[in-house]
Amino acid sequence: MDNNLSFHKTISRSNKPLTNDASWDKVLEMYKLKDYKATLLGILDYVDLGLVNKTGNEERNEFIIPHGSAELHLTISDNDFTVHAPFLNIKNSKKIPLMRKVAELNFSPLNLAAIRLNDDILSFHFSCPLELCEPYKIYEVLREICIYADSYDDEFISKFDASWIHQPKITPYSADQKQSAWDTMHAYIEEARSGISYFETKRSFNFAWDILMVTLMKIEYYIQPEGLLRIEIEKIVSYLISSRDALNDKINRGKNFLDKLSQYDRSKFDDDLYASETFIPYKIRSNEQAVKTATENAYVQAQKEREQGNHLAATMTIAYQFLYLMYHNNLPAGILNAIENSMEEAGGKSWKESSDILFDAMEAIMKGKKMPAEKKGFFKKLFGN
Repeated sequence: MDNNLSFHKTISRSNKPLTNDASWDKVLEMYKLKDYKATLLGILDYVDLGLVNKTGNEERNEFIIPHGSAELHLTISDNDFTVHAPFLNIKNSKKIPLMRKVAELNFSPLNLAAIRLNDDILSFHFSCPLELCEPYKIYEVLREICIYADSYDDEFISKFDASWIHQPKITPYSADQKQSAWDTMHAYIEEARSGISYFETKRSFNFAWDILMVTLMKIEYYIQPEGLLRIEIEKIVSYLISSRDALNDKINRGKNFLDKLSQYDRSKFDDDLYASETFIPYKIRSNEQAVKTATENAYVQAQKEREQGNHLAATMTIAYQFLYLMYHNNLPAGILNAIENSMEEAGGKSWKESSDILFDAMEAIMKGKKMPAEKKGFFKKLFGN
């Protein structure tokens, strides 16, 4: 295997945050001044400027905010803040296994909110006194509810016959986008199979794992699926990263998942390709300093690998880091453009060429290089329009 894997920019620009970053300092200041209602309203304005007026009542103490198939009902009383988010009806469901799963979720991964059952309606719930509405905590509560309502509604419907309370407002991908997603996913899988087989023959199992991870994150980023497809990809990525299983076992499970994707039912695949109305995206809003901090170790490692002439390892180190950033975060536009353009430019190149291109992009990010006034040559490709 003499050349780098291919990379294509995403077909979807949905799920991007509308956060009003400049307002967060004001939110923190209002909390320090013990103006708790202003703090809570400021958090909503931070998420989406204008949300207070669009979703609240005249008194600005009750709000109904849609997110996928859930509705978040926010109430600010004289003493408390409450979030109530109905998301599924389980009247005709397989209640015993479903409620067993709900109990598991309430134990973990839910940390702040909890799922409650009332008259066959499953709802997320959170409440606390106003003086305990610390801004970071409240934002995390809202984000937690949005993430897990998104993650489990389709699974509960598919596995346990629950039903939606509110039909999510979605915009399906176009026919061309769906076909491109299908074709590119299969091309990525075939490329990965070849690479994994090569590295397994060489007994370079760490590189085989790299190929798996890079491929799965490329698929997720290119397609940006919703529904069960997104859940299944997230589960295998989480397993490959965090499991303590033997490396060979993880690689085999990853290969089996690629086989599953290659045989995925086309109609089910298409059904999970859409943009939905969201309150808080599942990908975290990031900034330049956070990206630099998260990238520091990979930057140092790639430098060492390049100094040793190991351009294959350097390419994998940087590609993994770039894709990991895009998998978990909504990145600043300049950084995102630099990553996408360098990954695309490095696709199919020799390991030395790929290493040079990707490292130049990583170094530009780490050193905070600004976009040149007139972009020429490589920098035009790197930073985009």
